[in-house]
Amino acid sequence: MKKIFPFVAIFFLSSNLLASNYDGEWYGINPCAYFDQAQDVVLTIKDGNAKVDWGEEFKPTKYRGMVLKNDKLGLNSNAGRIEGKFTSHEELILNEGKEFTNDDGETISCEFTLNKGAMKEEKTEEQIAEEAAQEQEEEEKAEIVQSLENIPEWFLIPPDGGKVAAFATATWESSNLQSARKFAENQALEALALTLDSRVTLQINTMIDQVGLNDDETLATEMTSVGNTTVREASTTGYKIEEIDVQTKGTKYVVYILLKLRFSEADKILMKQIKSTDTSEAKLKASKAFQELEEAIAKSG
Repeated sequence: MKKIFPFVAIFFLSSNLLASNYDGEWYGINPCAYFDQAQDVVLTIKDGNAKVDWGEEFKPTKYRGMVLKNDKLGLNSNAGRIEGKFTSHEELILNEGKEFTNDDGETISCEFTLNKGAMKEEKTEEQIAEEAAQEQEEEEKAEIVQSLENIPEWFLIPPDGGKVAAFATATWESSNLQSARKFAENQALEALALTLDSRVTLQINTMIDQVGLNDDETLATEMTSVGNTTVREASTTGYKIEEIDVQTKGTKYVVYILLKLRFSEADKILMKQIKSTDTSEAKLKASKAFQELEEAIAKSG
């Protein structure tokens, strides 16, 4: 018998030491605390002994028990026995596989998890969806900020050509580099054409006003055709690519482009079109605007 006592003492010491590994407060939500009503619960373990209360609001059921072998927990009360299993030193599962059927015939899972040292937040589907949407929004904002930092300065603030030239910028994004460049260039050309159309229209109207032929329908028809042809030809052949920048965005290419069109090129085309008409040159050459246009073309060579 004397040889047995040391062994028994060592055995109990070892069991108490292992049980105390789970000492502390464990937090969670019991979905079936009182029939099918959920309640926050706090289970306390000290020296391997456990206690927790739940159930009726003013008279909760007291459960008492202890940490058992094989990482298990046993709790007893006058309402019955509940068992739990420690999956780690931080997580305890109670009522594993247990279910409850309420008066409406709905079956509810009574299994729940306790976490040591902190109440684990149980998130609803709406909260999860809201957090996912917020995270996506933050990622999009970060991408926008990064994109703005990469935009060329000449794109944000294009040069001012004054009375000498017109500038136009555009950008396009595509998985194909050539497509991105083509569409960016076309977009910029459309912007150039709008600027040029306003200038040519002003030049033509000024000439007509100065010779006093605003009511001449033949002249108006001819000059409308002259203006359209001038804008079309100048905006497709008289421009050049001043700047171009290619960047990558994931699997796509982003092309930024700056086009320049010298007004002197458009002026040459306009004069050529006026002189190709049947009567417009003869009617307009007396105007000051027509003469200034000829002089400007002569100086530009």
